[in-house]
Amino acid sequence: VGWGYQKHLLYGIPNSSWKSPQWNWGSAMGTGHDCAAICRRRWSLRDNRSALVQLLLDGGRAEEDVSFEELKLILGLAWQKGRWDGSDGG
Repeated sequence: VGWGYQKHLLYGIPNSSWKSPQWNWGSAMGTGHDCAAICRRRWSLRDNRSALVQLLLDGGRAEEDVSFEELKLILGLAWQKGRWDGSDGG
């Protein structure tokens, strides 16, 4: 599925880059929160997550379906979850 990403724009949401003052990572307000909700829905199924990881391991072109910005968001959310639930060992 091509999402028609623009550079540093997630899910077509204005001001949705990590550098945007409206991003507010970790807050319940802001474009970071809005993008995180979309990301969680998009990757909620294990099969979808497994297919993404396999694509990346196989050297596939993830940008056809997922931008580098989205990959950063996925990683950030995984780290955040690990910190909250203790699964990161910290």
